[in-house]
Amino acid sequence: MLTYTYSLPLVMASIIIAILAAFTGLALTNGISELSITRRKLQIGMAAIVIGGGIWSMHFVALLALKLPVSISYDLIWTIGSVLIEILMSGAALLILHFARRNWLNMSIAGSLMGYGIVTMHFVGMLGIRGCIPVFWLTGKLILVVVGPATGILAVWAAYRSRTRLNIILGSIIFGLSVSVIHYVGMYWTGFAALPPEEAIVTALDNGMLALWVLFSAFAICGFFLLTSATFLAPQTTKYVVENGPVLHDPASIAEETKEQASLALRVPYEKENSIRFINSDEIAAIQAEGHYCVLYTENERLFCPWSISNAMDRMPDNFIRTHRSYMVNVNFVSGFVRNKDNGRCMIENISELAEVPISRSRIEDVKLALGL
Repeated sequence: MLTYTYSLPLVMASIIIAILAAFTGLALTNGISELSITRRKLQIGMAAIVIGGGIWSMHFVALLALKLPVSISYDLIWTIGSVLIEILMSGAALLILHFARRNWLNMSIAGSLMGYGIVTMHFVGMLGIRGCIPVFWLTGKLILVVVGPATGILAVWAAYRSRTRLNIILGSIIFGLSVSVIHYVGMYWTGFAALPPEEAIVTALDNGMLALWVLFSAFAICGFFLLTSATFLAPQTTKYVVENGPVLHDPASIAEETKEQASLALRVPYEKENSIRFINSDEIAAIQAEGHYCVLYTENERLFCPWSISNAMDRMPDNFIRTHRSYMVNVNFVSGFVRNKDNGRCMIENISELAEVPISRSRIEDVKLALGL
């Protein structure tokens, strides 16, 4: 077996790239539940490319840090295949996290997909090495089969059990470190055998060209990191209730929005007797998601609206707030607030079809601010 060493600066650079890529991808998906389905899918696609490309960059920066006594190159098909596999598996995990119910089972499945994506990308990328033969020891394979999904689940749990800034940062660090652990643990149980003298070496992608690819990839990741971190660290816009009236934006914009402007009623469509009719938004007490459509609750009726809950969120006036992934409420109809251990409820006044609206844990503080609590 060939002996090899590592360049410590490149090893540190690979770990930093993995953490930056993880943060950028997780930050890109923060708050996308408020977006339309099309925009949510676009954000997830961008995040998958960043995370997958970042993991690939980490892997190949680590390979550039590897110092072997022979000249090595990389097969183009295997190299491109490795990054595509990681992007697809990261995208599948993010789709589960942002379109399925976020419970322990789905979070474990998503984490396992991410972990196995990293492991698969590692081995596919290693099989693309030309100039020597990587030899994978059984011990390393068995360890990665366990470590891969375990670290993926841990990272997902840290980042998604509560979508706060601290959780996203913690999840990014865990995810970036898990990528590095998987790579270097795998490398510890990998040997490199010299090629037989008579075997020809076909150079597809030499170290210089690979370094150029990785340089561009790392540059793009760092650029995305700067853009997302600027938004991530910016003060969040919150809403406040003014004199028990409509909800206005943060204090800096209150001077620019009058109470009359904020309370302008919107004509909301609903279906009844095979026709489309309209109702003023100030007559609606709450909105509930119903598949790709939603239900409007008024004092005496339950109406079917062709809008999705995301579309309603974009269109409704500021006196409507999102309390749950499936509910919005008009603060003018809220008669009480109940806080439970991990969630809460808004009590609705004079609505026969709906007595209360659930509040998810992640939206408790926003609802309290909107209600002036």
